[in-house]
Amino acid sequence: MHRREEKVDFRAWVQCPQDKVADALARWLAIPEDNRPVEKTILGMMRKSSVFVETQFLSLAQALEGFGRIRFQPGNGRSASFGQLLQKTYDLISPDLAEGLVGERLKFSNTVVQTRNFFTHLGIPRKSAVVDDPKQLFLLNQRLQAFLRCVMLTDLEVPEAFLKEPILYQATKWR
Repeated sequence: MHRREEKVDFRAWVQCPQDKVADALARWLAIPEDNRPVEKTILGMMRKSSVFVETQFLSLAQALEGFGRIRFQPGNGRSASFGQLLQKTYDLISPDLAEGLVGERLKFSNTVVQTRNFFTHLGIPRKSAVVDDPKQLFLLNQRLQAFLRCVMLTDLEVPEAFLKEPILYQATKWR
């Protein structure tokens, strides 16, 4: 296939010292084998692809849920809800960065959960937080992708100081 060369936008690149990159890579490679399918789903959605905005949203929601289940797997055998996992994931980063990325915690969680439910459970009524306008869903996807990238790197202990500018740029460059 012949593709046009894409210009690299360095404003979205996360740059940090080599020792931080080495530590993050070591943590990444230490992920247990049974969690690899979830990690592949996460990585697959972070790559550029041509999909419908609804499909992209559902894949991002699935990747966020998988990340939350790996990161916050309860020891008591009880399974946390998708909304609870999103809120715990939100809390991995500073409130300032999280609000800049995806807005207020509860509103963000409700929007993602209600939108996911609307697209996956046919016949349920459309709730107030559902995003189904293609343009708004595209913008939500951009913020979700930046959020997922941010929490993954934060979980790998890349300092937030190195993430803030490129992640916020990625989340808002389409506005």
